[in-house]
Amino acid sequence: MKKWMFLVVFTFAFILASSTKADLPKSADESGVDHGVKWTAHVLVKGDSPNSLFGNWSNYVIRFNKMAKKYWKPGVIIKKPVADALPLLKEWTPMPKEYENCSQKGVCLSKSKIGIVVDLKEQFLGVYEYGKLKKFTGKKLEDNGYVYISYPVATGMSAVECLDSKTKQLKSCATPSGFFKIQTSVKDKSRKVKISKIFSYRYKVWMYWPLHLGNSRFIHGTSPANNLPGYAASHGCVRMFNKNAYALYKMIPIGTPVFIVPTTD
Repeated sequence: MKKWMFLVVFTFAFILASSTKADLPKSADESGVDHGVKWTAHVLVKGDSPNSLFGNWSNYVIRFNKMAKKYWKPGVIIKKPVADALPLLKEWTPMPKEYENCSQKGVCLSKSKIGIVVDLKEQFLGVYEYGKLKKFTGKKLEDNGYVYISYPVATGMSAVECLDSKTKQLKSCATPSGFFKIQTSVKDKSRKVKISKIFSYRYKVWMYWPLHLGNSRFIHGTSPANNLPGYAASHGCVRMFNKNAYALYKMIPIGTPVFIVPTTD
């Protein structure tokens, strides 16, 4: 009986684990088009890095793969944009240019001066202004290099990969979809950067530039830094690259509506 139960749990776990990494190529034979950018699968070998493979385009390809540089290790398969597609990465984003969503109480993205959408399928976050994806302008556009204010994220893991810190039992850490607002408890009302980090005693990690969604959910940077492996990997929060979390923190006021959705398709 115990052996049978183990096999069922293992099979179910394997399926769920595969689904959390569904956006990554599974073999070197794959190719495709990701929101207008053609790519082929590339298996990393010793010496491969974003810089060695893509030079000045490295930061764009890191964003395209949603994978921090420290995860570029031999054997990992990435989406390698074809050479002609590299310039398209400046305007590339998996987030829709226009998007509408409303809460049950009638708070709508199209009526909000600023709002956030997190797409759980794409593992991406976008900042919207009256329902339209915001753009960087002027010096900010020059500094970032890409046009639309949208960032890769890592949301909550499945029950296969997430252990309860107390019971050591598998549980679901999936980030819940729904409507949220940035809470007052972690950001000063003046909108100035007052709190740069908070400590999670449950998971023994620092969360940098935290935006509180309520309960124990945050949008935040990470320690160790830039802990984005290219797929859902958090304990339920919305992880970001630290520089992106800092930029978002400065940009977003208290009360900003946040829509976390299974997909924006």
